[in-house]
Amino acid sequence: MATSNRFKIWVRATRPFSFTASIIPVLIATSFAFANESVEINWALFPVVLIAAVLFHIGANMVSDYYDFKYGVDAEDTFGGSGVLVEKLLQPKQVLRGGLLAFLIGFLLGLILVYVRGYQVLLMGLGGLFCGLFYTLSKKGLKYIALGDLAVFVAFGPLLVIGSYFSLTGTYDWNTFLISLPIGFLVVAILHANNTRDIFNDSRVKIKTLPMILGLKGSKIGYYFLIFGAYVLTVVLVSIGLLSPIALIVFLSVPVALKNAKEFSQAKMDNIQPIVIMDVKTAQLHMQFGLLLVIAILLSKIL
Repeated sequence: MATSNRFKIWVRATRPFSFTASIIPVLIATSFAFANESVEINWALFPVVLIAAVLFHIGANMVSDYYDFKYGVDAEDTFGGSGVLVEKLLQPKQVLRGGLLAFLIGFLLGLILVYVRGYQVLLMGLGGLFCGLFYTLSKKGLKYIALGDLAVFVAFGPLLVIGSYFSLTGTYDWNTFLISLPIGFLVVAILHANNTRDIFNDSRVKIKTLPMILGLKGSKIGYYFLIFGAYVLTVVLVSIGLLSPIALIVFLSVPVALKNAKEFSQAKMDNIQPIVIMDVKTAQLHMQFGLLLVIAILLSKIL
């Protein structure tokens, strides 16, 4: 196999479309710190925080791929995961080792942050590692007992935003918890779209996800709640003065949200074609919303 093709396969195994889930929270924390004149950012730590976050994300994606394949969640007639195992492009042990290596490098980078900022970073990092590793580590993994949504919300919402802010500034600002909520809703929506698409296939291997509990109709309502809830939360944060009115520019992404919602509404148990790539489309919404929020926070500092 050509080196370039092999590289592309490994990149595919990391599921780069989902990296918005780990990059945007770091950018939000950084912009919020930049807008806060009472704190000082250690800019040398920014690339460490960002790369470590993405590496932990890669580790979670690849370990999840391995166990989903091992337990039959991902098979030839399913849509889940990166597809590199189902299509036999990589061996299962290669993907597992790749994921564990990403976790290891991310953890080692995190030790730099621990050295500079203290044990608090270690505790938050271990929390993220727990969510990533135990997401699918066994048949009782968080994903398989309907706790995946909660784990993803915590890991890619409050935990990553608060942890990034602390790593960069050495201080806590509990307002970072509040500003993490809209983006936390959207990152859960990515997973929710994925799991709703896979309701039938997941039921065959006897695992439990939140959409399986809610059913298709309930899952549609859940998806609408998550994506539109992000906008409602933004309005609330503006109304209490935590965010500048400029933050309302996130509504520029509403057309994407409406398009996704319309396609989601068309899904049926015997026809899931409208939401086959809804996880990717929701990740795109997450990225657009997140970047607009970052821009708004930066503009509030400048204007």
